[in-house]
Amino acid sequence: MSKLLYFTLQKESCYKSISIFKKMKDKSRQAKTGKKRREQQPLKDSASLPSNPLIFFDKKVKIFLLVLVAIYFFAGIFKFHSSSIATWDVLFGNVEPESVIAGEPRPIRQDEWMVYTPSLVGQYYSGMPVTNATFGAGNVPVIWGWPVKDFSMVLRPALWSYFVLDIERAFAFSWNFVIFGFLISMFLLFMLLTRNNFWLSAFGTIYIFFSSAMQWWSYQMAGQMIWLNSIVMALIYLLYARTKISVILAAVILLFSAYNFIVNLYPPWQVPLFYLYLLIFLGYIFQGKDFKIIIEKKWLRLGAFLGASFVLAVFLYHYYGLVKDTYQMMMNTAYPGKRTTNGGDLIAGKLFSEFFGIYMTDAHAPRKWWNVCEASNFIMFFPMLFYGIGYYYFKAKRINWLQAMLCIYIIILLVWLLIGFPGFLSRVSLFSMSPVYRSLPILGLANCILLIIYLGDRSNEVKNKFSWIEFLILTTGVFVFVKVVSDRINEATNNFFQPNEIMVVCILISVAYLLIRYKHVRFTQPALALILLGMNFQNFKVHPLMQGLSSLTDNPLVIASKEIQEKDPSARWAVFGNVRLTNLLKVNGINVFNGVKVVPILKDMTVLDSSGKNSFIYNRYAHIAMTSYINWKDTIGFKLNENEVVSDSYSILVDPCSPKLGLLGINYFLFSYKPAEPEIRCLVLVKNISGLYIYKHKER
Repeated sequence: MSKLLYFTLQKESCYKSISIFKKMKDKSRQAKTGKKRREQQPLKDSASLPSNPLIFFDKKVKIFLLVLVAIYFFAGIFKFHSSSIATWDVLFGNVEPESVIAGEPRPIRQDEWMVYTPSLVGQYYSGMPVTNATFGAGNVPVIWGWPVKDFSMVLRPALWSYFVLDIERAFAFSWNFVIFGFLISMFLLFMLLTRNNFWLSAFGTIYIFFSSAMQWWSYQMAGQMIWLNSIVMALIYLLYARTKISVILAAVILLFSAYNFIVNLYPPWQVPLFYLYLLIFLGYIFQGKDFKIIIEKKWLRLGAFLGASFVLAVFLYHYYGLVKDTYQMMMNTAYPGKRTTNGGDLIAGKLFSEFFGIYMTDAHAPRKWWNVCEASNFIMFFPMLFYGIGYYYFKAKRINWLQAMLCIYIIILLVWLLIGFPGFLSRVSLFSMSPVYRSLPILGLANCILLIIYLGDRSNEVKNKFSWIEFLILTTGVFVFVKVVSDRINEATNNFFQPNEIMVVCILISVAYLLIRYKHVRFTQPALALILLGMNFQNFKVHPLMQGLSSLTDNPLVIASKEIQEKDPSARWAVFGNVRLTNLLKVNGINVFNGVKVVPILKDMTVLDSSGKNSFIYNRYAHIAMTSYINWKDTIGFKLNENEVVSDSYSILVDPCSPKLGLLGINYFLFSYKPAEPEIRCLVLVKNISGLYIYKHKER
């Protein structure tokens, strides 16, 4: 009996084991079948999943962001930055400045090291006033985005450091705010647009940041993009975030970002950037089509948006009161004035110029493209992107609205660059304020953003079956296209590039284009990333790694003029000879008559030109040089120093002892050369600094 019971139990146990095994096998089969079905179905884009976490802050994302924030604070505390101000050391004979940790300063970035940074330091030492005559008439510090003692600074986080730190750390924090603000905001926006694809988002951010257009312009475009990236993300979170705190936080970010984008005024880039990000936002919304989530908390969302809009309106009204008169003066200048354009006049060869970016440096760039800064751009991928997107639509008859909006934008901007708009459309769209040579990098940026979104779109992978026939035809077509474009560029630049350089470019760009087309094939995306980052490698060295501001504060002219300034703080100076030296005087907050004037000092000019016959010359943003001109009639002359890029320089020919300079309150004179006796007949020598001579008027 016991044996029978034993065998019965064993038999039942065996049956149960077999049954469990069968169930496990069935489940495994079902899982595989389900997985296979899912693979055969198009995957939704990130924009079609707003009900899921908008940005998934997993461990990788948190570590990445934490590292960026940590580096930002470390660099600020220890005064690290990437300005080229060490160029001043080189000009004064110190070819190996101690403040340069790595790399080398770039003299080509003179707008930064020569003008902007010394003026910013001078604004700090002047007590951060709203009006500062040494920079021009009106409230120049406000429109140039410098720190001022005004409550509007509450919404300018990039400038907060100037109110709590010493100048060197304050400058480092504000300088690095642009770099790390861009890296963080661009990465997070790509996380939204690529359905939380971490590696692709990180690659896209780094690739765009180290593109030549970003680096050779000292991150100026990044300064605009920080706020647009944040505006788009804030609006998306306002619409789709599910928690109250997320909606309120999005409204606060929208307030800060919108204010900073508006007041950081530079229409040549702002106008095309605005339309680019508008279409990105609309593409995201059209792609998602999930309006139920928006309605769920509609009153909270509306209230947060209206609250942010009201505060924004208050701050903008205050800002308008500060700058309206200054802007009015700027609009009525001869340069930049009311510059308008209808587009269509892009220089030959410039559209795909970045194909040859690997061969261009500050010392080696086509003369027809002026300099490496003006020649810099982004690599254009849009021909292959258009092909890939069109191919997928032909196969699946399905539109990815985010990609479609970017394609529309690129086509519109191509029309603007190559053909132009009718006058009325140019004015209404405000594109009339964006010359084509400034719009071109924005086209390149749009094409790079489209590339990252396209690479992150997995919905077309199943439809993209490999075809050897297509591959051979496409390879031939791509190579011919790149070769024709390269030859056209070389022809437009008077054969600036060598035959071997053209062949290397043809191979690299052709391979990159083919990797984009066959992005679904294993390892093609990592290979593409390596090629593109490799082509940008030399841009990693554009900026030096600097520590502190000793290149300015320890400069011998700055030290000598500071001693005089402390004894005679209300004095006004003029510089004869090298106009660059005016910027060193401004470091101490000295009121310099000439040098860079953002807004023309028309009241002063009426003293020198009572008839106003030379107003076209001096009524402009300009670098003002002064040249000695001794004559018994005390005649004063004006000469416009035009160049190929902009007309932002003129010279005043005047006797240093002219009574008219006394009427302007000028009592100190700096000569960059040893002046002749007639020039200094009314002056007395104060200091001789290694060939630089400071004089004071005997009677003033």
